[in-house]
Amino acid sequence: MKRHSEPGANSDRKRSGRPRATPEADVKFRRVNSLRDRGLTVQQLQAQLNSGHSKQVSASAVKRRLCAVSLTGHVAERKPLLRSQNKTKRLAWTMKRQDWSYCLRLHLQ
Repeated sequence: MKRHSEPGANSDRKRSGRPRATPEADVKFRRVNSLRDRGLTVQQLQAQLNSGHSKQVSASAVKRRLCAVSLTGHVAERKPLLRSQNKTKRLAWTMKRQDWSYCLRLHLQ
């Protein structure tokens, strides 16, 4: 009660526990970097972070910090490549039906 009655005393007090390995400014910088180049891996981000600092940061710490700002990794889905035979068949199919919207409009009137 006494603490809440004092002006400006409603802020959180310092909590115990291990301090974070990466400062908040570094996290914001890494977030912007990873958004610019979506192909960067956690290991590449870790190498960038460790190159400029004496304190080494693990890949799992980088991953946790990115997850905290809603950046998670995804593996792109693989899709089969088209063979030249399939390409020619697709082209023939679309050429045959290229005026369908015009024909449908005539039938609807």
